[in-house]
Amino acid sequence: MAALAAFVNARSVPQTAFSFKALPPDMSLQDAPTYVTELRNAAGELAATYKFNYFFDGDASSWQFFPLVIQWAENAKYRSEGMDRAIIEHCVSSLRAFFVQDVRLTIASGYLTTQRHGRAFFERMGWQLHSYDKQGGQYPLLALQPAPMQFIARRIDDISMPFRTDEAEAGTLCFAVLDL
Repeated sequence: MAALAAFVNARSVPQTAFSFKALPPDMSLQDAPTYVTELRNAAGELAATYKFNYFFDGDASSWQFFPLVIQWAENAKYRSEGMDRAIIEHCVSSLRAFFVQDVRLTIASGYLTTQRHGRAFFERMGWQLHSYDKQGGQYPLLALQPAPMQFIARRIDDISMPFRTDEAEAGTLCFAVLDL
C-alpha cells in the first residue's frame, strides 16, 4: 500500500479546484491497516480525507478495500460541489491503474444512511447496493451471500452499529460494492 501511495502521488495532476495527496499507510481507521488520501482545495486547505481498510488473500490475487469513508474537515467548511464524485472517481481510478489486470479488487462503501442519500449517490455511480433487514438479531438473506461478502457486511455492521441510533437504521444494513 505504500507503493500505491507513491504511485498515486507520482501521477497526481494538480487541478484548479482541488488536489489529492496519498499518505503512507497507517492504522487510523478501526485500528486496522488503512490507506488514506487527502483532498485539498485550491487554496491548499484540507477539505477531506478518504480512507479504507485493506485486506488480501494469501497470494494477494484478491484485494478488498472497505469501508470506504470520507471524513470532511472542519464540519465540511471547505466542501464544494463535485468533491464527493471526484473522491470516488479518484479512489477507483487509482486502484484500477495500480493493480494488474488479473488481480480481483472489491471496494465497499461504509454504512449508507437514508438521511444522507448515500444509496442514491452510489447507485448513480454504478455500484451494486446491498441492503439486509435484521430479523431476530441476524440478517437471514446475508447467509445466502458468498463468504467474502459476508465478511464485508459483518465488518461494516460492527463498525457502524454504534452510530445507527435511528430505529430504522439499526434494523437495516446497507452498503455499496464495486468489483473491479
